[in-house]
Amino acid sequence: MSRMQRWLSSGTTNSKLQQLQDHPSPIHNFTETITMTTRSNNKKIASDLSVVGQVRTALKSQHRLATFFGFLMGGLAPLVSYVTAHYEIDPNLPLYSQVGTLMVVGCLLFSAITVYKWSKLCFNSIGGAFGFVLMAEGTLIFCHIEWLSVLALGYLIVINGIATGCQIALPKSKPIHKHLWE
Repeated sequence: MSRMQRWLSSGTTNSKLQQLQDHPSPIHNFTETITMTTRSNNKKIASDLSVVGQVRTALKSQHRLATFFGFLMGGLAPLVSYVTAHYEIDPNLPLYSQVGTLMVVGCLLFSAITVYKWSKLCFNSIGGAFGFVLMAEGTLIFCHIEWLSVLALGYLIVINGIATGCQIALPKSKPIHKHLWE
């Protein structure tokens, strides 16, 4: 009989249950609530969720419509920047003279903020998050190997779609003025 089984068989009191709730298992913390907190009304908000939590939220049946619109709205930016950068911008003309350049910069800015937040949750590192953003967005725009830039496009559509879907599906909190790198 394991130590836990003996402890539980000795009679589970409210204090023992409270101890279990106060000290969940490390696996539970990793898979469910890396950065999850709850607000005073016990409702989860999008900024509280880990990456795994956001994916689970997006796949829940009650959030499918929000996820669909999240993919339409969030996934459009990487698609527009890819198509504009690879097919609309003329490499023989100066970039400043082409309207498509502004579209690409705007789409990259929109996407990069979301990808930065996601990769910061994944890697728990500002440098790793910044490097991932440069890798993904840079591959999308500058890579001449088509399958690699399409792969980056797929990653960015999924990340932006799920994150935007969670923003649509879950209640909003009061804005907390934080710097992007915190």
